[in-house]
Amino acid sequence: MDLQTTLITVLEEEVRIGESLLHNLFAQRNAVVAWNASELLERISERELLIYRLADLAEYHKQLLMPLLDFSPQQEPVLTALLVRLPAGPERDTLRTLQERATNVFARVQIEERRLSAILENLLGHLHTLLSPLAHTPIHLYSRGGTASPSRSTSGLIQGKA
Repeated sequence: MDLQTTLITVLEEEVRIGESLLHNLFAQRNAVVAWNASELLERISERELLIYRLADLAEYHKQLLMPLLDFSPQQEPVLTALLVRLPAGPERDTLRTLQERATNVFARVQIEERRLSAILENLLGHLHTLLSPLAHTPIHLYSRGGTASPSRSTSGLIQGKA
C-alpha cells in the first residue's frame, strides 16, 4: 500500500472517530438530562479513549504527510499542501472529500462540546444556588440574652420539601 492510500485510510478512520465523538457528546448530554451519573461517567471514559486514538492517528497522519511533502520535522505538514501538489485524479478527489468531511465533523464536535459545557455550567450554577444556603447558614446556639435560639435557619431547599 502506498503512502497516499494509507493516508486515505487514516483520514477515513479520523472521520469515523470524529463521528463517534459526536455521538458520544449526544450520549453525554442525554445522560446529564436524565441525571444518569453512571452513564455519564461511562461516556466520559469512552470519550477519553476516542481522543487518545485520535491523537495517535493525527501523529501518524503527520508522519505520512512529511515524506509526501518533503517537510522537515520542524515544519507542520498540512493536507492542503499535498492537495495542491497532487495531479487531478481519484486519489486527490478522495483526499479533498475526506478533508471536507473531517472539517465538517470536527466543527460539529466543537459546537456540541461547547453546548455540553454550557449545559454543565448551567446545571452547576443551579446546584450551587440550591445548596449554598446549606453551606453558609450561621449556627447560633444562644441569643445575646443567653436564651436558646434556633440552631439554624431552614434553607429554601428544605422548606420546599417540608
